[in-house]
Amino acid sequence: MMVTAGCMGPLAGDDGEDGLEPDEYAPDGAELLVHFDGEIAHDEETQDLVEGLIEMDPHADEDELDDLEEEFEDETGLDITEFEEALAFGTLGDAPGEDEFGAIVASTWDEDDVVAAVEDEEGTDYEVTEHAGEDVLYEPVEEPEWGDALYVGVIDDGEYVLGDEGAVHDALDVAHDDADTVSGPVLDVYESAADGHVTAALEVPEDEIPDDGQPGQPDEIDFEALNEVEAVSAVYYTDDGNAGLEVQALVGSTEDAEDIKDTIDAAITLFEQMEDDDDLVDELDNITIEHEDRNVYVTYENDVDDILDALEEWEEQQQTSDPYDPAPMASYEWETDGDDVTLTHTSGDHIHGDEVYVMDDFGDVVADEDDFGDEFTAGDTVTIEDGATADGLMLVYDDGQHMQVLTEYQP
Repeated sequence: MMVTAGCMGPLAGDDGEDGLEPDEYAPDGAELLVHFDGEIAHDEETQDLVEGLIEMDPHADEDELDDLEEEFEDETGLDITEFEEALAFGTLGDAPGEDEFGAIVASTWDEDDVVAAVEDEEGTDYEVTEHAGEDVLYEPVEEPEWGDALYVGVIDDGEYVLGDEGAVHDALDVAHDDADTVSGPVLDVYESAADGHVTAALEVPEDEIPDDGQPGQPDEIDFEALNEVEAVSAVYYTDDGNAGLEVQALVGSTEDAEDIKDTIDAAITLFEQMEDDDDLVDELDNITIEHEDRNVYVTYENDVDDILDALEEWEEQQQTSDPYDPAPMASYEWETDGDDVTLTHTSGDHIHGDEVYVMDDFGDVVADEDDFGDEFTAGDTVTIEDGATADGLMLVYDDGQHMQVLTEYQP
């Protein structure tokens, strides 16, 4: 509830200053940074874009945007117009459950009102405890029945941090105990990003990008070059009737930057060759790709009305495209034995072994036709060693023309 208040940007208010700078607030070791600027509340282009997207959704309520402010206040007792900005931060763990996230919120909300809103949302009382010699940490009296507990810290008047226990402690250490703040590639790309309403930066773990030759990857694109990316940022901005997105990648060398630019150029060229709709192909002209030293910049910008027209055309194209033969109809079971996971085909259609594979949450193929054999049929099993150490697995069907996830495993 409270952590996502910044996502309700079109209803927020702002004092016109970006006070939550990561090098002053975010703790050392943060690998993810996301900033929400309250000025988006007064941005006409964003309002038009959001309203246009709502109109495109046949299931959406056209009054949904207008109702959000009232709903937020009804649920929390807080006035969303008193929200100013938010800075989310996090670390990505090596194993499931090791991730930690928090969000620092700047507002004019009263401390007691914030705590009361969290208590109501979490369904438990909170008690204030001492941190770094000050009564600034609020802990839940009872742990939740499921999920992680939400902790609350007071940084300064109107400034609060909410999130996982470790993340809140780390942010309070920065505010009240002079702890080190975030540094490294993620801060570099954040600080060098263009000005915008929403800015996100992520430090990319090593070998996060799948190697070349993975099933489903086009041969025309050198995906391995993307493994040289150290950090990426993305900025949503508006300007004089236009809306835009700029993505920046920080890589190891100038040569790597040139390779990344070539990879992105190849991907766009491939889309142009595969796409039959001339209008959608023309839309690619609004994408610019540049590199400077170790940085690669990909920018898309267009008039808001033209963006909505392109999205609507794309949606219509998907709805009217020719249907294709469905993937095999079958049932499956996942079983865990220590760190290993076994997938069993329990019933249904036979599947050609070269048309199916198992992919982990990093995008790496962990079982392929060598494991499935000529056919994967009822009673057959495939064991993925150390599969339970991943955040998830999926069985993917790919006949060379169509791709579909058949079943997923979550630890």
